Amino acid sequence: MASILDRRQFTAFLVWALTAISISTTAYVYWRAAAPAYVHVRWIPGVDERERVALEQKFRLIRGEFLENRTWSYRIMNASSENLDAILRDPHVEDTDGIDRASFQVVDSPTLRAGLASALLVGFGTSTVGWWAWSRLRTSTAG
Repeated sequence: MASILDRRQFTAFLVWALTAISISTTAYVYWRAAAPAYVHVRWIPGVDERERVALEQKFRLIRGEFLENRTWSYRIMNASSENLDAILRDPHVEDTDGIDRASFQVVDSPTLRAGLASALLVGFGTSTVGWWAWSRLRTSTAG
């Protein structure tokens, strides 16, 4: 009878751990995918506010923050290589920072794999502590 209980406890722990890891990994991937990517754009002389706003909308640049001269910092909502290439080639753009010109990728953009091991460890650790606490509570109320 003890081996059946042990098997049931192990199965319950395994389900608990896999559920906690799955939830923590899903939450992590969602959070990481939503992490913002930022670029700087220096517009050519003569780009007025109306043109700049239209270009920001075209390239999906949001939360523009004026830095200096004609340079703005933006959160980029479309970091596809096609959009980044279009920004680099646009005649209204004098210079950029934060875009790799060879790969058309945002420099220092967060990747989904960065930190995934930590998320798995946190998920497993949380599930282990939760399982231990639940089993202790269950044992103390059963006796």
